Amino acid sequence: MQSSKRSVKDTVISIRQLVAKEVNRSVAQVLLRWHLQTGWVIIPKSIKPHRIAENFDVHDFELTKAQMERIDSLDRYQRVGPDPDDFDI
Repeated sequence: MQSSKRSVKDTVISIRQLVAKEVNRSVAQVLLRWHLQTGWVIIPKSIKPHRIAENFDVHDFELTKAQMERIDSLDRYQRVGPDPDDFDI
């Protein structure tokens, strides 16, 4: 019997894809734009020319308040990288 519950990962992917479709942009562009609108510093990385160009192409659209709130709702208050206060160089 298969569960009808969606996983958190499926929900995150679905929300990101939905917002990307609404603004006719890639998911990566939506996430970069979300970071810009929240005022967070972002350092996108790619070695592929088409993705580098895509990463720069985020200044001619904005996410609505509702779109920002949907993405904000995905936060689980968990770190996905090392804690800078406990990071050994």
